Amino acid sequence: MDLNHTSILQFLKLQSETLLQAHSRNDETVIFQLICWCDDFRGKPRQEIMTHKLTADMAKQTIASEYGYENWSKVKALSDTIYDVEFESCVDLMLNGRIDQLAQALSNNPTLAVQQSQYGHQATLLHYLAANGVETHRQVTPANASQLAQCLIDHGADVNAPANMYGGSKALGLLLTSAHPKNAGVVDEVAMVLQRAGAVES
Repeated sequence: MDLNHTSILQFLKLQSETLLQAHSRNDETVIFQLICWCDDFRGKPRQEIMTHKLTADMAKQTIASEYGYENWSKVKALSDTIYDVEFESCVDLMLNGRIDQLAQALSNNPTLAVQQSQYGHQATLLHYLAANGVETHRQVTPANASQLAQCLIDHGADVNAPANMYGGSKALGLLLTSAHPKNAGVVDEVAMVLQRAGAVES
């Protein structure tokens, strides 16, 4: 798939098909994704999740929720919205800890530091660094998270920018309630970087 010419609808439709296929072949890596985002599976035991039928509509609704949309109809309206390769590449650079490449991208295009995702959650790069409420596979915390946060701030990131997760969230509040930075042992140092820049929890 050429992402430079792919709509958000096409991209998320592929994600729903991938989820459906993974579940049908008993790939247990989808369990966390389904527990988090599929209403039919919230609170269900692992075995029930894998033995219960996952329909195409359920998979679509799961992906819609994961990417911050109320329902699949909201996704269908994005048939003319092209996937933003530049911003999404920055998210991936950051979550892989590639600070030099991230800094170069931000220097080349300063608006990336304040840009919000096209997805329904409208996360900024700082929100993604909090690893909470964004797409499941991106809820990861690199070891150099505090340096990445400082890099974003140095390039103009707004530490108090709102996003749509959980009815409205800022990066610091998401960080402090996320298991991923805590498990990585970096939550305090990232919080300190954000607070020094004036961040508040909500």
